[in-house]
Amino acid sequence: MPARQLLRTRLHRPAVSARLVCRERLHELLDTGLEVPLTLVSAPAGYGKSILVSHWAESLKHPCAWVSLDEEDSELSGFLGYLVAGMRTAIPEACSETEALLQATTLPPLKAVVGCLANELQAIETPFVLVLDDYHFLSASSDVHTLLTLLLEHPPRNLHLVLISRRDPPLPLASLRGSGSLAEVRLQELRFTARETADFLEKIADFQASPEALSNLQDQIEGWVVGLQLVSLYLRDVGDPDQYSRELHGGIEQAQEYLVEQVLRRQSPAMQDWMLRTSILDRFCAELCDSVCATGAPASNLDGQEFIGKLRRGNLFTISLDTKGKWFRYHHLFQSLLADHLRNRKGPQQIAEIHRRASEWFEGEGLIGEALDHALTSRETARGAQLVERNWRDVMNQGDSFTPGEWLSRLPSSEVQGRPELLLATAWQHLFRQQVAAIPPILDQIEELIEGEEEAKPTSGEIAMFRGFCSFFGGEDASSLKNLEVALEQVPLEDVEFRAMTEVLFGLAGQAEGQMVQVVERLTGWLGGLPQLHPRREFDLLVTLMFVYYIAGDPKRAAWYISRGREIGQFAGMVAGEALSDHMDGLIHLQRGELDSAIQLLERERGRSYSYHTRMAIDSLVALTLAYQANGQPEQAAAALESLVPVEEDFIPAGFAPPCYSTHSRVSIFSRCFSVEGAYPNPSSNWTSRRLQITAMSA
Repeated sequence: MPARQLLRTRLHRPAVSARLVCRERLHELLDTGLEVPLTLVSAPAGYGKSILVSHWAESLKHPCAWVSLDEEDSELSGFLGYLVAGMRTAIPEACSETEALLQATTLPPLKAVVGCLANELQAIETPFVLVLDDYHFLSASSDVHTLLTLLLEHPPRNLHLVLISRRDPPLPLASLRGSGSLAEVRLQELRFTARETADFLEKIADFQASPEALSNLQDQIEGWVVGLQLVSLYLRDVGDPDQYSRELHGGIEQAQEYLVEQVLRRQSPAMQDWMLRTSILDRFCAELCDSVCATGAPASNLDGQEFIGKLRRGNLFTISLDTKGKWFRYHHLFQSLLADHLRNRKGPQQIAEIHRRASEWFEGEGLIGEALDHALTSRETARGAQLVERNWRDVMNQGDSFTPGEWLSRLPSSEVQGRPELLLATAWQHLFRQQVAAIPPILDQIEELIEGEEEAKPTSGEIAMFRGFCSFFGGEDASSLKNLEVALEQVPLEDVEFRAMTEVLFGLAGQAEGQMVQVVERLTGWLGGLPQLHPRREFDLLVTLMFVYYIAGDPKRAAWYISRGREIGQFAGMVAGEALSDHMDGLIHLQRGELDSAIQLLERERGRSYSYHTRMAIDSLVALTLAYQANGQPEQAAAALESLVPVEEDFIPAGFAPPCYSTHSRVSIFSRCFSVEGAYPNPSSNWTSRRLQITAMSA
């Protein structure tokens, strides 16, 4: 499950204005927090949480990684993808094994993820800070909260975690507070003091408030940073700013709507229209603003570049998202208030048209996730389905199997069911998860939809590949080969994932059917048939030959292909390549009876066993258990077996259970025959009895 496509703008700290009021008292509070594992910065919108932490981070001597979260990061694999990418902006080599977990067909059990991540963070020798901004966007049921809770039970020695949130996260704060592991910056600390308010108004509005004006602003705005910024914008154009400040009343709730309205009124009609239209965007650049705003806006010479310049010069709540000055966003609260005004001024059809323009622009830039966001927000589900149809293959051929599944999950079922392309994408998701039984009904449905269509030949080839896959895992090798031969004729070489999967299955099914000579000839022919193969296809062909020779009992040739596959995997940056190579090397040494070497390789690979394929993770632990058993090390074999039990119970599909059960049965019987007292679980226990029964039924 390769990590999804990432928005790099979410990995940068908000830029800090040169006119920012430095709040040294809060910097000192954050500095003190470095002595404990976690700092929580919690307050409602508009109190300057992110800017405060960003400004403080500028003064740090330690590396600081920053990740801005959103709702989609509630899913654990998405969160991990951004966490790893954020860490690497600060420490380039960080979390490589955690990244490898994201390459697996299914994310490992949560405890395995936490263990891997904690070990990698523990190995970082220098103190570092990890900031998770907008933590409130994560759903209350997200596994991310459990991951952080487990991580903070035994925190890595050099990690300091900072959470920025509008509400308290569902973490054990009371326990962390009681153990002295939590520092907190809350609303009462974040409110501007009278002195800070005076400094702010002088810097931003060039206004020195009288004591009476300052006292009234403190009473009405209550140190609310966004409220002060709205006041400062308004004060620029009033005749007597001090009188206005003395007479302002109504408090925060009344002030924010009134002040936003006043800020808008002071803009030109074109500027007002552009601000309202761009409020639908979670991030924007000049070109996107041109696309969304130029048509239908009041006549003017305004363009995207000038619009952003006016926002920044006017301090209109615009935050830079990158170091190049291309991408920006509004302060979240200001965006929300603008969006309210947009709904009051424009009808649903006009707003839908703005979303459509945004969707088209994002698609043109290859930013399909955001294009899909806007299509679905405007309820153009058909357009959303077409977006996925046009783009899922390209993303998958880049090695990303997670993102198409995420897109599919957001589409209504009715849009998927009548579209062969989306049904094929659905079948892929089942294939990656080894959910074999779910695939044939989908294939039947596709064949009904394309029956009689002249242009359906490529689709027919892909259907044949899926049927070959299902037959192979059903033990029907001859039927599998027949379908795979059809697929090889029809699936084009440029469709990398389909082609690679077809060739791998052809090699394995052909050998199982007793056609090893023909299989090797075809596989080696494909390897040498083109001047330069796609690295993914070349790697898969080498892996297939590796398995063919291993199963045939030819470890020497298998080892050669392992070595070559390792080189290609490293060259192409395939993080699973080294783990897979160690796995196969370990199996070959076990096959040769070279037990010490097998154990060394399998132990090295054991911690990374979730990074490539579920079945291989199981096979690795099985092989390690048997290697220790054969080497006369029953305690170590028992420990390896115990590692297999939670994997089997919590992780693997039911079809992968027999190897786990048979291994447990084998070592249990070995224990009784050789009287290795207590080395293995009691073979008469309920756990063993149940597995022996299921193993017999499976046989």
